Amino acid sequence: MINKKPLKKLIIIEGISSSGKTTVQRLLKERLSKAGSVKTLSEGTTLISLVRNRSKKSALDHLKRLLSEMETSRYDFYITDRFHLTHIFRTNSNPAYFRKLEKTMLTWFDVLLVLLVIDRRFIRKSLEHTFSIRKSLGKGKRGTIDDRVAYYEDQQEKLLKAAKASSLRLLRINTTKSALKGTEWDGYVNKILKL
Repeated sequence: MINKKPLKKLIIIEGISSSGKTTVQRLLKERLSKAGSVKTLSEGTTLISLVRNRSKKSALDHLKRLLSEMETSRYDFYITDRFHLTHIFRTNSNPAYFRKLEKTMLTWFDVLLVLLVIDRRFIRKSLEHTFSIRKSLGKGKRGTIDDRVAYYEDQQEKLLKAAKASSLRLLRINTTKSALKGTEWDGYVNKILKL
């Protein structure tokens, strides 16, 4: 009987700006660090270098490289702030184009895809709250707040659609209450850790 090495854990956190990705990532890292070594990948690593990219191939190549680096490194847990769903949205791709990437993920990792969502009618309020805290979010953005709200509403709908088409285990968490009031984050993290 061959003893297979246990798969490393990969938690992908997706969601629109102000949905709580950074908070959830930070709390998960704190909790998981008690059980093993943890590496977090910020959106600076998973997305920013390709923020204006519209090429599916460039996005896929970038994500494959990241997965390969993660697979060969020494960490037990990986937590990413955004990953392939955001690239599906940014490149206006069919989720099927990224299916082979998901198969690779499932070969190398025990993967959980966490999608943080905000009730559509509260997206504006949540964004305004986040913009007031992180002044940099509003700087350099083109268009009015209405334009940005429309953009994030569209993004959330497309992330939901891509998540439904995904072959990865999915946990969808509605963070509306916490995004507006800053409560209940520990409860969300507990749900993630149970899976």
